[in-house]
Parts: sequence; structure tokens; C-alpha cells
Amino acid sequence: MFLWIWSSWDDKREFDDFAYLQAKYGNNLPSKFSPWVRSVGYGIKLPIFMLWRIEAAYDWTDSGFSKPQWYLSIGYDW
Repeated sequence: MFLWIWSSWDDKREFDDFAYLQAKYGNNLPSKFSPWVRSVGYGIKLPIFMLWRIEAAYDWTDSGFSKPQWYLSIGYDW
């Protein structure tokens, strides 16, 4: 099981200047727009002939969780 909390931005003004966000991304932003992102999920690692990782991740928002997003990784990135 895992929990990811991260943020993605190009400029530190994206954290506190909503007018800057609207100028950059348009006026259709929700009032609670934020560069912070959260997700949770689970996965399994299988060393069968090569290294396999299968995961399901869910976006975590104020209104709940999204549908699962499935990931399959093959290789040494464990």
C-alpha cells in the first residue's frame, strides 16, 4: 500500500496567486485549484522471469476517490 503527496508547478506564485493561475491556465479553474496532488493505491511485485510490478492508484480529492488507474511496470525500476 502506498500514499503519494506531491506538487507540480513552474513558478512559486502558483501556490498563492490565483490571478496568476487564471492568466496562465485560463478562467475555467475551480475556486479550490491547487498545485498539490494526492493519491493512494496498492500494488504487488513479482519476480517471475523478470521483475513485474502491478499497481492500482486512486486520485484523492475533497469529494472522494477516483476510479482506479492501473499500472504495469516491467524491469528494474522497483
